[in-house]
Amino acid sequence: MPGANTLSVFVDGVNQYSGSTYSYVETSANTVTFDSGLHVGALVKFTTVQSLTSGQQTDAALVSYNEGDTGAVTYTVQAKLQQTISVKDFGAVGNGTTDDSTAFTLALNAIIAAGGGTLDIPYGTYKVNLDWSSQVIAQSYGYITINGNNSILIGVTGAPAVLKIDRGGTGDNYLSAKMEFHNLEFRTEINVCSGGTPVIPYAVTISRSSADFYSCSFEGGSRSAFYGYNYQYGKFIDCTFSCSSIAPTTYKSAGCWIQSRYSETVADQITFDRCVFQSNQNGLYVEGCQQLRVLNSRVQDTRSGGEGGIVVKDYLDSVGSEAILLQSVQ
Repeated sequence: MPGANTLSVFVDGVNQYSGSTYSYVETSANTVTFDSGLHVGALVKFTTVQSLTSGQQTDAALVSYNEGDTGAVTYTVQAKLQQTISVKDFGAVGNGTTDDSTAFTLALNAIIAAGGGTLDIPYGTYKVNLDWSSQVIAQSYGYITINGNNSILIGVTGAPAVLKIDRGGTGDNYLSAKMEFHNLEFRTEINVCSGGTPVIPYAVTISRSSADFYSCSFEGGSRSAFYGYNYQYGKFIDCTFSCSSIAPTTYKSAGCWIQSRYSETVADQITFDRCVFQSNQNGLYVEGCQQLRVLNSRVQDTRSGGEGGIVVKDYLDSVGSEAILLQSVQ
């Protein structure tokens, strides 16, 4: 609009204003008249400013962003905001009662579509039943980092786990894609059995896949807080595993349970550093693992009914355990 001071005109990258080389007048809503003629080949750019009052919205793709330091490039606010995707972007509430499972899965899908990146979980308590198996199997993506901000993920009543990732199938088709989880607590129902059979066996279960966990805690489950089946190349740094099972002793329980089976790709290259294991049976229970390292860790509160604080053994004499390092373990 003429006279509203919302138009800026650039000639060859230089902003033009009253008294400049190419001063201009807005003679109508769609016409600009220059005081002097432009040179041949001049590059002219018109930009307008949209004034917003409180509560108004505008398209972030139309708003520019520049970090401000020397060498910083300009791009849109939309592109800046999309560098990190939040579960809140997809409607997660985080009040501990609303089922936020769909919002978490939609956010993961967005990360996968972007080729990898960071998924942010703002501090809160989120009720979820996350089975991310199909997303992990079907998609090819880069490294995914889940930033938990000390949030708590609690299981939906009756769900088999708070988080499940299972490549599925049999044989030696190990899935190499990686996820990295930071500052999260996974908490499911504790001591849930029906007719002596564990109903909700794990807080987190990952099968034939891989993930790293940093400063995370796993709590609950009728058999173990974390279960890794043919789990490879995983790291647990500064993590806590806690399971207080009432399952019969025929169902062994542990704070963390790593297992290999038969002729499939075996559990391999797993590291625990500065971790705590606690359970009323076994702290860490490992069946058939190669290149296991347990460093600077401790077992506590294990009671009768288990085989020991840390148990490392073959799986039914069919998958052996080898290259085991225990260092500074209490």
